Amino acid sequence: MKDKSTDNDILQMLVSMLSAVYSALKQGLTTLYDYFFKPEPDVELHKPQNSRITKRWRAALFVMLVMVLISLFNTMRDMQRDEIPYSEFIKQLKAEKIEKAIVTERYISGVFKSEQAETQGRPFVTVPLWQSDLAKLLQENNVDFVVRSGESWITSLLFNWIIPILILVAIWSWVIRRTSGMQRGFLNIGNKAHIHPDSLPKVT
Repeated sequence: MKDKSTDNDILQMLVSMLSAVYSALKQGLTTLYDYFFKPEPDVELHKPQNSRITKRWRAALFVMLVMVLISLFNTMRDMQRDEIPYSEFIKQLKAEKIEKAIVTERYISGVFKSEQAETQGRPFVTVPLWQSDLAKLLQENNVDFVVRSGESWITSLLFNWIIPILILVAIWSWVIRRTSGMQRGFLNIGNKAHIHPDSLPKVT
């Protein structure tokens, strides 16, 4: 009876935590959507064109932000893999309990076979030892595997984060300069356009 009560308490706590996380994500996404896509009131003569340009680049910024969040999510998911000894990896491999693997010079990552078809297997990572017949073992035990060239964390950081961010910053700076130039042109047109009360049609 006590174990059942404890399970119910844990379940209620998990439901409360998931509800809080859902509410926070919903509020954050709503705030981002309102900031990037909510139309602004047209109060000036040149405002409609300027508003369309601003909305367009806000949408582009929103898409880039979503891509960065997805990349961060994938990175965090990779960090959550269980590290197992290489001997355990060989043991599970010979027992045909490994579904797929990625082999590099620095590590071997993959997924164990799931006991239930509806669920995904548990991910793992291990540091390999030199073994010339590893590819043969993987093939004999029906493991779907790929071999990739190893890369250091500096190379990964440079090509996966620093260089793409610098390219995005350069593109964004160029876009801002072009947009600012177009806005100055619109402002000059707006300064030359005057509305005289005498020229307006009279309503009788």
